[in-house]
Amino acid sequence: MNDKHDDTANQTQVYTRAEMENSDGGQGTARLVVIQGPELGRQFTLDSDEMVIGRADECDLHLSASGISRRHCRIERKDRQFWIEDLNSTNHTRINEVVTEREKLNDGDRIRLGQTVLKFIGADNPEAAWLEKIHDEASRDPDTGLFNRHHFLAQLEAAVAGANATPEESGGGVIYLNLDASAAIRNRIGMSGMDHLLGRIGRRLDEVLRNEDIPARLGEHSLVVLAPGLDAAALDRLAETLRRFISEEVFAINKHEVAASASIGICPLSLRIGEPDMLLVCAARAADQAQADGGNRCRTYQPEVSAASASDNERAMLGLMREALNKNTLQTLFQPAVSTGNEELTHYQLLPRLLTDDDQLITAADFIPVAERHNHVLELDRWMSVRALTVIREQLGRDRPIRLFISQSAASLADGTRFEALAKNLEKRIAEDRLLVAEFRHADLNNHLKAARALLPRLRELGLGISISGVGDEARPELLLNHFDVDYIKMTPRFAAGIGADPKVSKQFDHLAKTFHEAGARIIISQVEDAETMGRMWNSRADLLQGNFIQRPTQTPDFNLHEDE
Repeated sequence: MNDKHDDTANQTQVYTRAEMENSDGGQGTARLVVIQGPELGRQFTLDSDEMVIGRADECDLHLSASGISRRHCRIERKDRQFWIEDLNSTNHTRINEVVTEREKLNDGDRIRLGQTVLKFIGADNPEAAWLEKIHDEASRDPDTGLFNRHHFLAQLEAAVAGANATPEESGGGVIYLNLDASAAIRNRIGMSGMDHLLGRIGRRLDEVLRNEDIPARLGEHSLVVLAPGLDAAALDRLAETLRRFISEEVFAINKHEVAASASIGICPLSLRIGEPDMLLVCAARAADQAQADGGNRCRTYQPEVSAASASDNERAMLGLMREALNKNTLQTLFQPAVSTGNEELTHYQLLPRLLTDDDQLITAADFIPVAERHNHVLELDRWMSVRALTVIREQLGRDRPIRLFISQSAASLADGTRFEALAKNLEKRIAEDRLLVAEFRHADLNNHLKAARALLPRLRELGLGISISGVGDEARPELLLNHFDVDYIKMTPRFAAGIGADPKVSKQFDHLAKTFHEAGARIIISQVEDAETMGRMWNSRADLLQGNFIQRPTQTPDFNLHEDE
């Protein structure tokens, strides 16, 4: 790339990669431009073979205006032609005001998505090259020719949004370069010389950067690189290469020879850091540490999440959970539910826990609501079902069959495909004895009754047990039996406190117990926390008792009520 630049000029001249690729014909890139709607003026280059347009964060082309579905339509590129396909959107996709399901796009076509209208500009249209030039000028720092801060932050935001949209680690990160001894260099070569130096450094770095890397000028004496898709080791190697390329060069600036070096901070894209601004701040902190350690070196920011920081920061809590799911390091504990009858099979609730960097365990009650608020609880539900089956199989292999209960969120009521796939590999013993029990909250079933009525019967057909928790505080809870056949009913905590102590609660429980037993359901009383409660519950019509008095959650399913006999 160096032969494209004139080093004798006082102002750095920069050719973009797009200009180099299109220099023979001056052709631009096909794009969509918003010509009507609240996002008027936005433009999207169509540089991939397939792009989804919609409101969802994971869409390739994100539009947030009303009337646009989460996944509204798809653009496909085939043999230099573009096709648009509607994705069952609520308000349809219209080409030149005609509803379409799939159609080839022609230059100048107007695409209506709700109240938003986009114009398709083909690559052969001279307007495409002009728009590309205008966009490039708006995204470049005029003094160095590097991308500017605004463009970089937009790309960083998109990268973080993409990383947050998937449970897998996406790789990549931010490399922050602080020029060492910047004040002394500026005093020698002046402000314009400093601009020229940063531009020269940027061009030097461009020799080793990939097409997808985004180098930008961030501050008066700092550069930054967004390097997507690299694992931690590759990110470290790239940063070290950049450091070496700077320190080994002598730059001729305004008749001065400048030997420069940089302190470099690295912050990998991490599920623990869910905000683009924080990612940049962490990289800058690492660069500051490199400078404090003597300069001309690289340092990596290692985000740590303590129990205190997780409780104060939902994003940190969410990132910790998603990282644990991705690395399969989520902790699970077992709490038994003891039978008041003569059943030998032991029942356990499988409880997820998050392990923080200060070796504290965060309970499900603290992190599941966070996962639900940020639409990531389904990842946890899926992981827990796989983990439960693994444990059940391990115990069967030891001739110690157990029944496991796993809590599932409202989001799982619409996740029938996952349960179908799970059941395909169920061993006969697991299915016949319903050793895996999916537990749903009563309130969630009421709020999503249609989905629940479709899913729960199918789960029982597949060989899973069904448990409903949080039953008893609403009017006539027995009405749930009009909708579902269930295996277990878990009563609300007030029954543990009231049965045998409060006549009103005792009477209600006797009525419910009779109704549930007649329907074939077994009753679980949880939060048995002392001997007095244990005695009252043991003589009630409850089938299973659970609580810390019986046994606190443990790391292994090894409970034996009669072990001291």
